Amino acid sequence: GPKEDCQKYPRQEKKDEIFAKKRNIDIIFYPSEKEMYPRSFLTYIEVDTISQKLCGKFRPNHFKGVTTIIAKLLNIVEPDNLYLGQKDFQQAIILKKMICDLNIPVRVRVCPTIREKDGLALSSRNKYLSKIHRLEAPVLYKALKFGKKLIKNNQVTSKSLCKKVAQYIQKNSSAKIQYVKCIRKEDLTTPQRLEGQVIIMVALYLGKTRLIDNIKCKI
Repeated sequence: GPKEDCQKYPRQEKKDEIFAKKRNIDIIFYPSEKEMYPRSFLTYIEVDTISQKLCGKFRPNHFKGVTTIIAKLLNIVEPDNLYLGQKDFQQAIILKKMICDLNIPVRVRVCPTIREKDGLALSSRNKYLSKIHRLEAPVLYKALKFGKKLIKNNQVTSKSLCKKVAQYIQKNSSAKIQYVKCIRKEDLTTPQRLEGQVIIMVALYLGKTRLIDNIKCKI
């Protein structure tokens, strides 16, 4: 997205290699940027509509980059399964749609979010948190659980739910909220009535570090 520097994104090749070796993984695919994006590169893939919502609203062209590089990866590697994390829920929905629409022969597996003991979702971005902001960061998951409890007790509408979750975050941290949304799992739209399965999604900043998380709620 604008003002985002790809070169500064955390990379941990050596750590990945140690992790893979301990788990008897045979091959790591580490292509260079020049191999994946030569100067002559002109082709991109974009999933319409759902890529412009939520994170896409604040990070123009981000998901176009994601879908393009994942399509290239799938074409090169030809895997049986693609494993994605629940934390990046919008990204998972977009990639599932791309794979379905383009008839790419791969099964998508969305895996549960892995968390620290205090509830903070694991992310390469966490290393950028200051000590103070790291102490505040668990408020994100606590706010999501607070919202889920409100739904379970049938105490809110979609609009009031988002307002109460935002208020919880503001009361208990210095975070700058980018969005709090309650959406349908299938198409990322906001339900008029809370029914079926919905996802509460939050994006915020602690200092200069952007964090996202979500929680499933079955009504």
